[in-house]
Amino acid sequence: MSYFRNETFSKTVRFTDKDDAPIDPDSTTVTVYMPDGTTASSSLTSVETGEYELNYNIPADAQAGDWRVLIHAEKGDWKESELLIFTVVEV
Repeated sequence: MSYFRNETFSKTVRFTDKDDAPIDPDSTTVTVYMPDGTTASSSLTSVETGEYELNYNIPADAQAGDWRVLIHAEKGDWKESELLIFTVVEV
């Protein structure tokens, strides 16, 4: 999906256990990888049990190219990661 600078990349993320029941992680990390390899952090907002919203505001001076967002969540022995990709385009 393509975005312009100053737009918001939004994604709903759902976490489930091995039985496919919604689960709230004890910890989450969101790392945003820019095209040149530098990183930024973001966070998730809880919507309901097992459902979270990511809203990342793309900076006005954002690099054009493919951006990657790595979401990692843990609760006890349960771990889950998801990689999202979006593209920032030049105007």
